[in-house]
Amino acid sequence: MDFCYSNEIVASRYEAHGLDQGIPLRMHRDSGEEIHGALRAQKDWNRYVRPVHGYKGGLADPYGFISVTIPECRPERLEIVSYANEFAFLYDDDMEMLELKNPTKDLDSFLQPFVTPALEFDARSRPEKKLQAQIFSEMMAIDQRRATTTMKVWASFVHLASRTRMTPFETLEEYIPARVIDADELIWFGSLTSGMGLTIPDEEYDLCMSLARPGYAALGLTNDLYSWEKEHKAAKDIGQDYVRLQTSTVKVAPSFYSAVKITISDEGVSGLYNGLTASVVRQLTYSGIRFGIYEELKSRAGPAPSSHYLLTTAWCSGFAGGIAGNFADVLNVRMQHDGSLPFHQRHNYRHVGDGILRMAREEGIGAYMRGWLPNCTRAATQTAGQLASYDIIKKCILDYRKTEETPAVQATSAFLAAVIAVTATNPLDVLKTRAMSSTSTEGTGMVATAREAFRIDGPAWVFRGWVPSFLRVGPHTMFLTKSTKAELFPNGGWDTHHHIFEPSTFSYSPTRHLTPPAATVQSFKTFRQKLGITNSVLTHGLSYGDDCTSLKTFVTQLGKSSTSGVGVIDPENTTDDEIRDMQAAGICGLRVNLYHYNAMEDVELQKKTLRAYLERVTRLSLPWSLTMTTIRTDFWGTLEPFVREEVAPTGRPLITDHFGLLKAPSMLPAQYRQDPTQQPGFAPILRLVKDGLLYVKLSAPYRVSEQSPRYSDLKFLVRALVDANPRQVIWGSDWPHTPRMKVRSHEEAMKETPFLEVDDEAWLWSLREWLSDQEWDMLMVDNPKRLFG
Repeated sequence: MDFCYSNEIVASRYEAHGLDQGIPLRMHRDSGEEIHGALRAQKDWNRYVRPVHGYKGGLADPYGFISVTIPECRPERLEIVSYANEFAFLYDDDMEMLELKNPTKDLDSFLQPFVTPALEFDARSRPEKKLQAQIFSEMMAIDQRRATTTMKVWASFVHLASRTRMTPFETLEEYIPARVIDADELIWFGSLTSGMGLTIPDEEYDLCMSLARPGYAALGLTNDLYSWEKEHKAAKDIGQDYVRLQTSTVKVAPSFYSAVKITISDEGVSGLYNGLTASVVRQLTYSGIRFGIYEELKSRAGPAPSSHYLLTTAWCSGFAGGIAGNFADVLNVRMQHDGSLPFHQRHNYRHVGDGILRMAREEGIGAYMRGWLPNCTRAATQTAGQLASYDIIKKCILDYRKTEETPAVQATSAFLAAVIAVTATNPLDVLKTRAMSSTSTEGTGMVATAREAFRIDGPAWVFRGWVPSFLRVGPHTMFLTKSTKAELFPNGGWDTHHHIFEPSTFSYSPTRHLTPPAATVQSFKTFRQKLGITNSVLTHGLSYGDDCTSLKTFVTQLGKSSTSGVGVIDPENTTDDEIRDMQAAGICGLRVNLYHYNAMEDVELQKKTLRAYLERVTRLSLPWSLTMTTIRTDFWGTLEPFVREEVAPTGRPLITDHFGLLKAPSMLPAQYRQDPTQQPGFAPILRLVKDGLLYVKLSAPYRVSEQSPRYSDLKFLVRALVDANPRQVIWGSDWPHTPRMKVRSHEEAMKETPFLEVDDEAWLWSLREWLSDQEWDMLMVDNPKRLFG
């Protein structure tokens, strides 16, 4: 196919061969690297040689020369090949201002930097030699043989280009072969072989040039792809383009893997950890604030916050975290990006502290907030994607499948949340990184940065780096679903009060006081794993009466190494062998069943029942604890001397459940709300606790307070009990959260009563905030271990 050129578009004179419909071309996907290389060349020329005035360069809108003419260029070579090409444009324009009287001599001068060691310069030489040596040095680092070949081709180009300048062409037919074919084709062919890593045998060189010439000629005559400003202007004056381009992106290997290989090659494995100190500081600020705010606000919304509330809360939490951690993010981006910059442009921060000081000194403290809007927007979007989406997706799965929260459900929810988070934040990641890595004060707004990203990469810019982002965010999201629980519950912690109900396997007592739904062993295992509970005490459900067969089975199924049991007996009928059998099954305490003896409203019957339990345990020399809870807190005035005189001398620990049923202000009668310490039972219970004669379980807050889910008005009671004696308090979940204790009619007792919906994590966070580290460990680990371990 022959190509013709004219400064007039006259279809009758020249055969267009469909050029006006467009030449199908392919474009390199990583054209952003060409932009980087070309701009770096212009900046270096402006710095080391002379100012660049009115120069458009080899970059055209929307395509660059290398991206189109060498679509198969290796990604790691694209930037330096573009740098070399741009330098050729600059050098070519510069030569127009020179009077070359002896091209051969100038050619020798041009080649001199390439035969001397890189970066060794003669101060008296022309300054562009520094750039020439830099190009040669970078090319040599990638491919020594082809770098040398490319430089030789380049030298020939300079020779021919200078000859072109000195030749008085009379017609375009004379000019074009010399200008396009003889001169410019050489540097393009050298860039082609170097960029693609091709080796052309000497005997095939002319043939390859001939085969490549038609394609190059078309490109060389394409407006705005090369420096044909006169021709472009002529076509523009008559309102037409000579040739249109139709480009399609070349699919190349993901740049993420190439970047890993290049980083390790250039900087070693340690290069993968550039910016580690800044990353740690960023997590301490950004992550700590966004997690803390989100969990706090979520806990205040009750056990079932709406999706809208979760998304809004997460977004605001992330934005606040982004503001707090922006300075560390700027440092992190710069320290990680340093290796890709030329030596003279690198920041070379030694560590995050050095970066903080130097950034303020060299750029002002305003630099701390560089790129703050895309960064904070990204932080907000990621938090909504990670945390809120996780909670929403998990709830949808649980509601749809009617299943318990298992590790598989958590992993699936976390994976989908990570996909959402990465997809939503990736465009903001691109904008944030470009803004923060820059030290320019111009053109760094979100809109300007997005426009430039679109110009360079097209619509695909929003997905650049998606895979490495997911590899980072995915595991991070999965870890987040566990981390707060692990931090909340101490290692070796105990849940000292929970139940198991499986009526399909073990029938309830016909004289039961309550008919609960099923709450299986597997369901509790899921609950235990969710909170991070290590050990537990299975408390016999009174709905089973005094038959502990179910209790012994459940303890075995949960594992006696991590589960103890608190049983129930009939002091008059349960045999000693049955009690010893309970001990062998892992039971280490008894629960006094006041319902069985109709003692709920009779303090004397309560004392009698407790005495009967105590006698059986003492007679068998069992070191078991006894648990008794009365719904009449005013009875403690009578029970206190009984405990001192009859229970304490036996050495058997006495426990009362659910705060001893002392009430928070929200559940007290009006006369006690101003001073809840005056409520009945408060003083005697605290005296017994202080003297080490009574343990109190901080369990079932919903039985004594109406301020769910955090039960903030219980703080006074928790602090009063802990201050009285921190060794005498333990925690229990009361899972699966049965209703409040009360006397029910037989008809009520036979009717199934649903469990309560309780946010255990929110309640635990309240307790954790009210207690010191030492008190927390005593509550969760030391005290229960002493009782049940």
